[in-house]
Amino acid sequence: MATNERSSCTVERQNRKFFSYDRSRFSWIVLSLLIAHGMLFSCTILIIGASAFSATGGFCSTMRMKSKLNGNGYEFFSVQDAHEKFDAWRRNGNACSNSNTILEYIVREEDLKNSGDGDGHNIRNNRVSHFAARIFPDSLPTTNAANVACSQGSLTVNSNKVSGGKILQNRDILVYNNTRIDRRTAIPSDPHRAERFCASRLKLLQTLGNKNLTHSPLSVLYEDRCVAIVCKPAGIHTMSWSGSLGKSLCLDEILPLMLTPPQAASSKTKDKENDIFESDETLPAPLPRHRLDNRVAGPIVVAKTRRASVEIGRAFEEKTVTKDYRAIVVGAIKVNELEKVDEISNITTTSSTLSFTITSDVDGKPSETDVEVLRSTPCNINGVLTDLKLFPKTGRKHQLRIHCSNILRTPILGDDLYWNDDNEISVRKRQGLYLYCKKVSLRHPLLRSTTISAEIEEPLRFTRTRTKARKGYEWSRAHAQIPAE
Repeated sequence: MATNERSSCTVERQNRKFFSYDRSRFSWIVLSLLIAHGMLFSCTILIIGASAFSATGGFCSTMRMKSKLNGNGYEFFSVQDAHEKFDAWRRNGNACSNSNTILEYIVREEDLKNSGDGDGHNIRNNRVSHFAARIFPDSLPTTNAANVACSQGSLTVNSNKVSGGKILQNRDILVYNNTRIDRRTAIPSDPHRAERFCASRLKLLQTLGNKNLTHSPLSVLYEDRCVAIVCKPAGIHTMSWSGSLGKSLCLDEILPLMLTPPQAASSKTKDKENDIFESDETLPAPLPRHRLDNRVAGPIVVAKTRRASVEIGRAFEEKTVTKDYRAIVVGAIKVNELEKVDEISNITTTSSTLSFTITSDVDGKPSETDVEVLRSTPCNINGVLTDLKLFPKTGRKHQLRIHCSNILRTPILGDDLYWNDDNEISVRKRQGLYLYCKKVSLRHPLLRSTTISAEIEEPLRFTRTRTKARKGYEWSRAHAQIPAE
């Protein structure tokens, strides 16, 4: 009897083990089928998505990137819209390229003599760079542009590639052939690379145009059919160069997304003013005509047409453009100390202001800056913070930073490059440079009787730093008067 019970228990245990194993195997089979079904469904979705992507030329118009540029027409700006914008600039630039594409000039003996002191001894003016800037002013407005054309091989002498310093001789044939495609609007032909090209620039436009941040937002301050003024935020370069390609985007690479290509006026609205615009040629991409340091925010004058680019460049060379900078420097500026400095002149004092002129050499070249002291703020860390209004009369590299640090002995707050070594106060790092361009004004490049100007508001971090310094100083002074227990 006991033997039968033991055998029946053994059979029951084996049955339970079998059915448990069977249920486990069945669960794994069901789970495998579900995973396979999910993978099949995902692959189907990917195939359909890839077909739709290729059918639309690599762009999905329904996936739109929202921009923060409120009121500037980019609220629902998509990658496809960016592609069309680049195409519009490239088409307009190619359509307007005519006589300025290939230019030829045969050097004469009279040209070589007239470019010198009467006897042809001024060899500097007979160089290719200087000579081409005079002969082709519409296409090569400056000697730097001629040097760049020589290095690219588009400006040749007797069909040979030469440097900009070559001395021209009588009967030399100077040829300028500008057939290069502007890389700022040259979208890659591959759909995937084209999408990345447009999406990266659109993302930068969205980030820098956010008005909720403390920096000066990227925005269009003024625009007409030939010229525009754009606010450049701090932290971005004005112009791109060979070292920035593939590493960082610059302002000139996103300007085609912000500005509108010049359009021809209708027959009903044509007048004398429109005739002036009609005779101009559209550039293949908007071109900034001056620079601001990477760490400096402010208005940038941008040319949209060839003639406007030439006239704006001449205005900067003739020093008829007015730029107003603001800076916060570390230290107090006193009249009795200014009188001891040889580089400072024209000291003028009133009941509320102090103004003077700094004249010195920067990198061996003469430079001049007009300075006006606005206010001073006490600070526990830096002693005194002084607000300055700066008007540079020349455009040397880092001119304002050098004048404030080396001449006034009051470096700009956050300037770790020109901070005085003998200064007892350490430089304030990772807070940005407290210098920005507030306003720029110039004569309109085509409408000579009109003056255009644009200005930006003070960045929020300037106001916060000034307020924080004053509150800290007042708190320390109030608590210092409490008698110690």
